Amino acid sequence: MPARDMRKGEQGGEVREFQEKLLLLGYKLPRWGADGSLGDEALAAVAAFMRDRHIGEPRDDLPALVPVAVVEAIDAAALKLATSTNLAPVIVDLRNAHSGQHRISRRAWAQITGITLHQTATVMGEKGERWFGIPVQVGVTRKGQVFILNGCEWLTYHGNGLNTHDVGIEIDGYYEGVEGRPETLWRPANEPGRVGMIPTPIQIDAVKAAVHWIRNEVAQNGGAIKFIHAHRQASDQRQSDPGSGIWKRIGLWAQSELGLSDGGRDFKLGTGLRIPKEWDPSRDSIKY
Repeated sequence: MPARDMRKGEQGGEVREFQEKLLLLGYKLPRWGADGSLGDEALAAVAAFMRDRHIGEPRDDLPALVPVAVVEAIDAAALKLATSTNLAPVIVDLRNAHSGQHRISRRAWAQITGITLHQTATVMGEKGERWFGIPVQVGVTRKGQVFILNGCEWLTYHGNGLNTHDVGIEIDGYYEGVEGRPETLWRPANEPGRVGMIPTPIQIDAVKAAVHWIRNEVAQNGGAIKFIHAHRQASDQRQSDPGSGIWKRIGLWAQSELGLSDGGRDFKLGTGLRIPKEWDPSRDSIKY
């Protein structure tokens, strides 16, 4: 069936398929899911897609009509993702191409003991040069590219009190602090209707590959990675960073499979916040 304009309030199988494509692309529909009814939740996801892909500019956060051009763009993006032959993460070393403007000073390899997980809270995309403005060592895209931006030996300002000893990984996308609770999503002032995303499966695999790469890089130079941290542990301004969905998929995995530590039940630095029970069930008395 050829694409067409879609209007708020429409119902049926065609709408359900449209919603399923939004979910595939990582746009969450936490309350209603793919229910076959084009309501505010799905329309907010469409507006977020338009902003992320720079397709026009939605007149508001809840457009009443989805133009055929946007429907076709969502169709094409979902088809490309579903049929992608890129089933494994790709590590792209951009250190030599990078200007190095965020490299503060070299540090001893023995000083590098941890990894800090971040969410970008925006969509950086798949072009490496777009990531050069982020003061971090590694970036991971939604399609599974791992960009090595700055060497592990370089101090960069990515994680407040964790900077000195940690390597930072930025994970592309914006994610709820607690998955399934939209009120825990950080929203910029110009996007009050932003809908949280879900990390793609290949993105999660790519973050795991990045963790392995960092551990190997540090070990080959005489150091050892012992910790996995969340940015929230070093700043109360980063309560949702990187979010429960990422922490459960990566932070808990790194602890159970790789033997890393998050510092322990009460670990935090400065104004940081402890890992809550919504992120780790073992922290039963620590609320988000």
